[in-house]
Amino acid sequence: MCAAYPNLQDLWDLGPTAAQYDSMHLVLLNFVPHLWKLFAGLKLVNKTKDEEYIMPKATVALIGKELRGPRRTVPLAQDRSLRNIHVHHKSFKAVDWMHFLLCSGEVLLAGRVPGDYCNMFMTLSRADRLLFRRRGVTKADTWSIVKDVKYFVTRYYARIYGD
Repeated sequence: MCAAYPNLQDLWDLGPTAAQYDSMHLVLLNFVPHLWKLFAGLKLVNKTKDEEYIMPKATVALIGKELRGPRRTVPLAQDRSLRNIHVHHKSFKAVDWMHFLLCSGEVLLAGRVPGDYCNMFMTLSRADRLLFRRRGVTKADTWSIVKDVKYFVTRYYARIYGD
């Protein structure tokens, strides 16, 4: 990891608690799985209602099949990340959620979730693309990430958490 991310040498010198993977796991093992559960109706906001939250169950199943379909066409290193999300979402690891957030989620969710929720997801994807780059983050990138994260958090609390 140190060789792959030489621009983080100062953080490596500080020790493991300051390394980039902390923010990575915060996003990839908390926000993204939670959003998927909300989009897919696996975690209802109003627990008294027995209904789908954002996407119908048939759409969720179709997304899972579409994600699983191209598995034979990708290198083995990425193969695990292309599992049926409808079936395997509970066992997704950070790398699986990263693949969903940065590679396939935008395509699979476009037109299937309402505009405001889609914009939230796209904003989170854009911020994470900058945050998880191997070459590091510039000052301009930092301001862009802050802007996108503020947008995401504001919309998240207004549209999801506040409901």
